[in-house]
Amino acid sequence: MSFETPGDNIPSQEKKTAENVGQKIYLVTVEQFNKLPNGTKLVCIDGGREFIKGVDIIDEDDTPGYMAFGFLEKDRPAGIDFSKNSVMEIWEKTPELNELIG
Repeated sequence: MSFETPGDNIPSQEKKTAENVGQKIYLVTVEQFNKLPNGTKLVCIDGGREFIKGVDIIDEDDTPGYMAFGFLEKDRPAGIDFSKNSVMEIWEKTPELNELIG
C-alpha cells in the first residue's frame, strides 16, 4: 500500500524523524482509529511522516495488535486509554536499523 501524501518531501521527513528521536509514540488500535474524527493528525511509527485521517491513505494493518500510526506524547489526545504495550520510542535511523527492519 502506498504511503504517499500530498506534498510528500523526503528530506523534511528525515529532519522530522531526527527531531523526534527518543520521543514516545502512542500507537492506536484499529478500533481507536475508527473512533477518531476526520482531520485528526497521526504520525507514522518512523516518527517522520504525518498523516491526516480522512485525507491521506492510512494502512489499517494491525497485525501485532496496533497500527503503525499514533500520537507523539505532546499530541496525545485526552479520552483515549493507551495500554503500556502501545508506547514505543522513536529510534534513530541507522544503516543497522534499516537492515534489521528491511
